[in-house]
Amino acid sequence: MGSVAWYSANSDGHTQPASRKWANEPGLYDMSGNEWEWCRDWYGDYPMEATENPVGPPVPRVYSGRLLRGRGWGGDAEHCPSANRYFDLPPDFRFQYFGFRLVCLP
Repeated sequence: MGSVAWYSANSDGHTQPASRKWANEPGLYDMSGNEWEWCRDWYGDYPMEATENPVGPPVPRVYSGRLLRGRGWGGDAEHCPSANRYFDLPPDFRFQYFGFRLVCLP
């Protein structure tokens, strides 16, 4: 995990600039650690079997918050994978570990 993600043991206590780690197995950079990722989806259950781009419900149901994925730089390596989910925070909630992942196409 240390070669592809920033977390508590290697982040020096703050968010790190993008593209300073190796790409993950699918060849994507900066998809694990560094910041929790705000997602457009509302939190909701989805099938446990492999799916492509699983999405939550179109409107909030039980929880009123948007979905966060991954883990910020203050967490441990075990919880960095993008499959890690957190929920029930309003979309305007701010915290030093929360951010966005942007895609730059050539």
